[in-house]
Amino acid sequence: MIFFFEQGGRYVRCELLPLPDGGSELIVTEPEGEQTVEVLEDSAEVTRRMTELSQSLLSAGWWGPVGREI
Repeated sequence: MIFFFEQGGRYVRCELLPLPDGGSELIVTEPEGEQTVEVLEDSAEVTRRMTELSQSLLSAGWWGPVGREI
């Protein structure tokens, strides 16, 4: 799953990838290209982290999640 947050024509890309062990990898790419990677153990952790990330970005003035052609 890929989704974006937008602010003034700049985008934060969030990518959630399933892992073979049932966990997930969350890759967040900042507008300047810097990436962070987090390994999330299970669906409960995915839900918690995605909610936390969304709230943090919205509080910082980002809008989303939005779709975008890539």
